Amino acid sequence: MSASSIFERIRSDFDDFLEEEGLLADVEAAAFKRVIAYQLEELPMILFKPSA
Repeated sequence: MSASSIFERIRSDFDDFLEEEGLLADVEAAAFKRVIAYQLEELPMILFKPSA
């Protein structure tokens, strides 16, 4: 079994667990918000990158 298939199996099991507990939507929403917050933090560094 390859590492990627093991990861997919673990992720699938964890997603199933979260769904059974009624937490999947909340966890996905929190993850999405964290990604957006990170991207917004990085935006000034990308837009105003000092030229070398």
